[in-house]
Amino acid sequence: MAKVQELKLFNFQGQGMADTERDLADGNFRYLENVTFGDSARELKQVATLTKSDSTRQIIATLNVNGTIYGLGSYGGKTAIWVTADSGTTWNHYVCASNSENAVTTQVNPFFCYFNGYIYFQSGAVGIATLKVSDNTISDGHWCLPDGGNPTYGGVAWQGNMYGWLGNTIFKLTTGGTASDMLTIPADQQVVELISYSNLMAVICKSTVGESKMYLWDGVTTTTFYDIVSEGTGIVAGGVLVDGTIRIVIGGNNNKDFRIRDYSGGVFNTVFYYSGRKNQTGVANATLISRVKVSRGFIYFMVEGTKPSSTATNNISLFRFGNKVSGQTNSLCAYSDFAFVPGVTGSLLNDFTILDGQSTTSDYFSIFAVAYDVASPFATKEFVSLTGFSVAPGAIETGIYTLGDSATTKHFKVLALHHAPLTTGQSVSIYYRKDSETSWTELGASSEVGTVHYHINNIEISGSPAPDFNEIAFRIEMIGNPVLTGFRFKAEELEDIYG
Repeated sequence: MAKVQELKLFNFQGQGMADTERDLADGNFRYLENVTFGDSARELKQVATLTKSDSTRQIIATLNVNGTIYGLGSYGGKTAIWVTADSGTTWNHYVCASNSENAVTTQVNPFFCYFNGYIYFQSGAVGIATLKVSDNTISDGHWCLPDGGNPTYGGVAWQGNMYGWLGNTIFKLTTGGTASDMLTIPADQQVVELISYSNLMAVICKSTVGESKMYLWDGVTTTTFYDIVSEGTGIVAGGVLVDGTIRIVIGGNNNKDFRIRDYSGGVFNTVFYYSGRKNQTGVANATLISRVKVSRGFIYFMVEGTKPSSTATNNISLFRFGNKVSGQTNSLCAYSDFAFVPGVTGSLLNDFTILDGQSTTSDYFSIFAVAYDVASPFATKEFVSLTGFSVAPGAIETGIYTLGDSATTKHFKVLALHHAPLTTGQSVSIYYRKDSETSWTELGASSEVGTVHYHINNIEISGSPAPDFNEIAFRIEMIGNPVLTGFRFKAEELEDIYG
């Protein structure tokens, strides 16, 4: 008697994009893009499409202050703060008046910090200027820093002062207008992030010659550290504090993978590994191209690399890792695709901001992001998530299913999609790829308004029975913001090759 097996997909709580490919555990997938994976165990939604526009604002750093976005950029060749209260629809600019305040347009992670009603920022001269957020007045050029002060990096508020770095020197900036060098990091390490860690400052570094290190500093001593911890080898993009845990993201030296590592018990442990997914030409890349930021338990960072639905080698996506509720499994997904392939790989200045608690819909964050190609002056792209769900689909790709044995031949029997009642413009489509195939074939689509279920018996492709297979993978695409609740299919094993 032929053996019939059933595959069910109803769990959206797991690792997300697992780094294995065959017969994945429940809740694990090969690739997830433009979906809210990690929000709910029983349903998956599409993330709003990012809209792209060209800009001459040259914004290279962003801040979210009470729902208003501030961008450090330029206007008329001078440093300017750009301000928008509607996620990028309308902008105002406030310019440093001094002739010496040349625009900062080629600096990764410039000093840009909100503290007690003011934004402090690298002005392009020899110090830090301020913008008062209550009336957007700028005072520029008088916050002189030690050692010349140009350029300055970072910006974190800690224990009543602000801290940044110049080269390998950590400096303290007081609201009274004084600045002083505090201590120096060893020359083989480059500072990439400062994290307020209770009574300690965590100095996240990347090494130019070997292992990267984190230096824990008490804020008082000038020659010693509370502790020095190995972060591992690779290209450290940055780190954040998540629920009391320091979490860092490290890219591989070959720009094909990255690791997420947590600091616990005096050491960093890898909690997730991701290798770049092959594109349609078989190339796999994954390069970290932004700092790491945190919002409501999730960390976010920008990745330039390959994805399964493209032939390009340097697509840009905003990745997300974490969970909504403490104690749940942390998951990774390509949360929002930028639909942007820059002209030059790896020469970008990028930043983004997420508006906590504010959104154009009840389910999603608003995102504002910039990608600035330093190889092409003024070639700045700005991205913002609005309400559109008709362009970039939410995509879910399963791993390869063998149904127990890839040597046996199987035949499609039944397929079903499950979703919340569809409204006008919503659809859920299902594709398959069998055996050694490299392209997807559509099996069917659900789009009838009001339906909650799409069911196919005796599956056909263009009027002919669907072909038999040994192993198979599926891709589900959502358009119009439907709510996917599950998928299932049955296949019949046609032979028992083992007798």
